[in-house]
Amino acid sequence: MSEPTNAEIQKEHDEVATSHERTFEDGELAHYHRGILLKRLVALDAVKKEAERLWSLLDDISTAGDMFKPTIDTYFRYVNVRCESRNGLITSDGYSLFFIEECK
Repeated sequence: MSEPTNAEIQKEHDEVATSHERTFEDGELAHYHRGILLKRLVALDAVKKEAERLWSLLDDISTAGDMFKPTIDTYFRYVNVRCESRNGLITSDGYSLFFIEECK
């Protein structure tokens, strides 16, 4: 038996791909895409909530440094610098958090 040609391989691939395609009725495709979009929005919301939680942790660490006035050493300066890096993605007016990309 001889090796299949590229055209034969492509034809077989196309037949397999076509047999696995899902057919959608009127409106069903839009409903399917809305479902995918909803899942992505839910995932994005979860990511935003986690980012806000982590931002708050860094803010609490920074606030503790202000409250307890520890010895200003290399460790303390390092922690302060790392805590200030939280403002790269999210910023605050002291009351609410804002994603910087949404502010642009």
